Amino acid sequence: MSTPKKPSSESQGSESQGSESQGSESQGSESQGSEATSGRGSSSHARPILAVLGGSFDPPHVAHVLVAAWARASAGAAHVHVVPAYAHPFGKRSAPFPDRVAMCELAFAGLDFVTVDPIEAELARDGERLYTVDVLRALAARHPQLALRLVIGADILAEVHRWRRWDEIERLARPLVVGRGGYPLPPECPFAMPAISSTEIRARLARGASTDALLSPAVRAHALFRHLYAGMGPSPRVVVVGSGRVARGLVEGTRSAEVRRVSSRVPHDLDADLVVLAVSDASVAEVARSFDPHVPTHVPFVHCAGALGPEALGALSRPRGVMHPLVSFARVDHPPSLDDTVFLIDGDEAACDLAERFARERGARPLRRALHGGAYHAAAALVANGAAGLATVGVALLVRLGLTPDEATHALGTLLRTVADNVVHVGVPDALTGPIRRGDADTVARHRAALADDADVLAAYDAIAPVVLQTARRLGLPEEHARAIEAALIAPAR
Repeated sequence: MSTPKKPSSESQGSESQGSESQGSESQGSESQGSEATSGRGSSSHARPILAVLGGSFDPPHVAHVLVAAWARASAGAAHVHVVPAYAHPFGKRSAPFPDRVAMCELAFAGLDFVTVDPIEAELARDGERLYTVDVLRALAARHPQLALRLVIGADILAEVHRWRRWDEIERLARPLVVGRGGYPLPPECPFAMPAISSTEIRARLARGASTDALLSPAVRAHALFRHLYAGMGPSPRVVVVGSGRVARGLVEGTRSAEVRRVSSRVPHDLDADLVVLAVSDASVAEVARSFDPHVPTHVPFVHCAGALGPEALGALSRPRGVMHPLVSFARVDHPPSLDDTVFLIDGDEAACDLAERFARERGARPLRRALHGGAYHAAAALVANGAAGLATVGVALLVRLGLTPDEATHALGTLLRTVADNVVHVGVPDALTGPIRRGDADTVARHRAALADDADVLAAYDAIAPVVLQTARRLGLPEEHARAIEAALIAPAR
């Protein structure tokens, strides 16, 4: 059998142990256990060592990575297999197995001696419990040229009697014991690994709090994007201030009973963890000042004006931020779905953490960037407002050609939906289609001739066509075709 190789990022991992060995959720206790007598398996040292590091990895944190690095640097392991548990042995709710595998791939990505192993998923049978000894038997059969060592924590020494066939486990994979605080330190690891709680990390992710120094940014991003822990812990109490379309849309779209809306006209004491000012750009500072005395100073204020930064709230002695939904709120009585939309967030950390939590609980995707201002807002307005303006011109044209307003609106609305889908999934500029993209100057000329009697529609066509042509050039439109289209656009329409 060849030496284990690191799998691709699509590979699925599983946990090779912890099925009986997981006691607490701290540091790596779900991935470590106790040490057997050091005399067992001494002949295994003639072969390269494969350290087996199992656990729930829900999520994998920096202490798990440190254990793998220690197994390599200090314990002499040539390879480390990280084996996420397929199912928790005590029936605890875990993040989906593929997500825990993906997070392990991200967490251990910088260690080329680590393989995230899918073996538990491969061995699991419906309705049957999988034990550590089963996994070790399979690994020993697959890698006979390697000496297995089972990585366990010093805190599990008193629990080995609970493990199935512990005597066989000792023979298959002599334990490699990791030091844990409060327990006697093993000879091979004369120091305690950091006591990091997976439970605490999940709680931090659930409330949108910082996980710096606990979790890699890539793992955090995956957990938040996939909403893996969003349902854990109480939702923050959010008050949305405002009476317009944005304020009502944010509240109507909520999935939590902890969100309510109040008018901006009558400031009063608010019991909240976050105050969202969904008011006009011109009134942000005034409304913030009027509500400031009525809310404890630890409670963040965020506004929803994309053209303004956090400083628009004024000099408040509280965390400040901006949370701009990249969403079109057209009507009070028809709020849009917020699922998979983007909320751009910036400001003080406390304000951003709660704003991110608010966005995720609405099904949106928070994006923390310092982009708010005129140029960012112009990009959003150009697409959202420009599309609505061009749709209005197009609907009017189709109505004059004989469609009813409802027919024309539905036809072009669903067309726009396919364009948006192409932008998301195909990307730009590749989402561009049509005669200019193909270099069809004759069709462009026919379009303009058909619009010759409607100056407003022709003006809209001529205004947007150069932008479309520039995009087509980026896609490789031959220059002779581009020049032919330019000629068609400046020729008299007839």
